Amino acid sequence: QTTPDSQEKLLSDSAIKAILSKVSCVIARLTKVEYDVQKVSVLFSRPHGPEQGLHYDDYRDTATINESGELLSVIVALMPGTMIDIGTVNNGRKTFPIPTGAMILMSGKCLHGGSAYSKSNARLHFEF
Repeated sequence: QTTPDSQEKLLSDSAIKAILSKVSCVIARLTKVEYDVQKVSVLFSRPHGPEQGLHYDDYRDTATINESGELLSVIVALMPGTMIDIGTVNNGRKTFPIPTGAMILMSGKCLHGGSAYSKSNARLHFEF
């Protein structure tokens, strides 16, 4: 179980910068494009809270997006039990687990939302 004190240590500026550096390297290797981070968020979910509505992260005018013309979103799992919901073709949603320490890289045009959690959860969200 994570306490507020341990969450603070888990989410220190230096830890976030180290994770961001690794994520940036992975993206560069996969895409062959250097992306600049546009937004960094620490997402917290409370136990038994509602799921987040499905949405797209690519809400900007394409002129403001990086040189590739596409926004990329990343979720990094900081705790066991991290999940993401992805929209399905039949207007449903499917939940996918994200192992602790792993990341999900997706287009900003991917329909997704935060899952409902039975325990507190913290994860990082980056937009490139």
